[in-house]
Amino acid sequence: MSTIIGFNIGIHDAGVSLIQDGVIKAVYSEERFSNHKMKGFTISKSLDALIKDYQLNLDDVDHFVTSTSIVPAVEDVITKNYRGRIQYYSHQYCHALGALVFSGFHEKSDVMVLTLDGGDFNIHNLIHGEVIDNNVFNWLYKTIDQHWWGKFKNRHNACEGSISVYKNGELHLLKDFNANYGRLYLFGATMMIYYYRVTGTNVEGKIMGLAAKGQYNEHIYRTFRNLCVFNKETETFENHLPDECKTGNWEHGRILDSILIFLSKYSKEDVAYNLQKCVEDGCIELIEFYQSKHMCKYICVSGGFFANVKVNQVINEKLNFEEIFVMPAMNDEGISLGAALSKCVELGEYKFEPIKDVYLGKQYDMNTIRRFVKVRCMNYHPYTHNHIIDELKKGKVVGVFRGRAEFGPRSLGNRSILVDPTDKETFTKLNEKLNRSDVMPFAPVILEEYVDDILYCDKSKHTAEFMTLCYNVRPEWVDKIPAVVNRYDNTCRPQIVKKETNEWLHTLLTKYKEATGIPVLLNTSFNEHCSPIINEPLQAWHGMRDKLIDVLVLEDYIIYYDRCK
Repeated sequence: MSTIIGFNIGIHDAGVSLIQDGVIKAVYSEERFSNHKMKGFTISKSLDALIKDYQLNLDDVDHFVTSTSIVPAVEDVITKNYRGRIQYYSHQYCHALGALVFSGFHEKSDVMVLTLDGGDFNIHNLIHGEVIDNNVFNWLYKTIDQHWWGKFKNRHNACEGSISVYKNGELHLLKDFNANYGRLYLFGATMMIYYYRVTGTNVEGKIMGLAAKGQYNEHIYRTFRNLCVFNKETETFENHLPDECKTGNWEHGRILDSILIFLSKYSKEDVAYNLQKCVEDGCIELIEFYQSKHMCKYICVSGGFFANVKVNQVINEKLNFEEIFVMPAMNDEGISLGAALSKCVELGEYKFEPIKDVYLGKQYDMNTIRRFVKVRCMNYHPYTHNHIIDELKKGKVVGVFRGRAEFGPRSLGNRSILVDPTDKETFTKLNEKLNRSDVMPFAPVILEEYVDDILYCDKSKHTAEFMTLCYNVRPEWVDKIPAVVNRYDNTCRPQIVKKETNEWLHTLLTKYKEATGIPVLLNTSFNEHCSPIINEPLQAWHGMRDKLIDVLVLEDYIIYYDRCK
């Protein structure tokens, strides 16, 4: 059995993963340790933390694996000292295998696996505020060395998407794609930045929020559809996006002016609506094309494009699959683990099984927590769930820092902010507190036992445990939990909680239901907007100091703002 370190050092979402003896031990994201959102091109802090926490000697690591060629400017320990031992896997294969492994669909066979990425490095660069020399990108494109494991290992082209079929124990690549709907969506995000001043690190998410407020317009819709067309005869995308999107060369931020001048005549809400509808319709047509040939019963999706929970909802509702599974870390944060899994599966050391939870990040021991509390807090005491419920019933904002951090972009109860969902004013107040956009809905965390009462949720409940899929809310519940329902389309993006997955959160929800009759809480990530999810006790305390929260649950302690030094 082997010790495997997977890593990703791309433009964004860098990080490291550890698998030992076929068991996933940890996944650490660089941004959590650097406190720099979407940090890329280095794994120095996350790797150092992994080495320390698991007492690793890198000389004893059997395999180093990644999906990204080594950028010369990167000076991490792995890239400096272990370059000759690094093995590369295709970026899209890492996405695909991670989704397939965690889905549990391998036992059922007949599985379609679709991956779509956002595309060009410099589009990410523009949207997310990085400034990096184009020479780095040009070098990376020329020297990238990627391969698919098994039947795919001789494919060396860098692609932005893929579609595969898993049958009879093998993953068969059908087609890989270059520019696709992911790049189109990023083009729309870029346009929002220039013409509508939509800013921040989650512009794509804000487009989703704005879309719910817009209306269909044939002219806008056709403009977007004509920019990126899937040709069924050649099984390729005909990319008519601006040249700057194709090449990665952004000269003074110039994009296709004629299109943008045309679109600028319309409201940002209508533009967002038609962009969203365009990628939804396109994605459905793409999947239907391959489904007609292969008749799969299940589908897995991964890649940054599938952070779009509305697209995921459309796939779940409109296509004839028994279930959809969305990789919890669908963005490049999942690549380090996908690479490690690729090697582990190749060695025959990992059993395919459904993922139970994503609590794979950093954890602090209780001695560290006790020392911290004694230094920072004037009065503190152990809590019961009833203490927390009392605060929630008062409308207080409760920050939770306990157990292992979540892996991926969603907070699922261990690095979360929890609030009563029944007050319709909570949405506005909490957005102001967290400096969030008012177009981005909050998510409900729901007891598994009551999901069918609250949502139209007849399938794909496993992927809904990871807050990656939207559902329609039943009419009788829309006004009961207004703070977590999208007020424009009556949908929500739930986290379904099982006792065996998060016993602490399940118990809290159960007791909250007994006290209020509501088996739901508002759950959002514990961070200020545009900052990474918190990763250490001091950051949680800063959240209280800065009045992001009113009450802090820190492992076994409950702490109030007015009792802190």
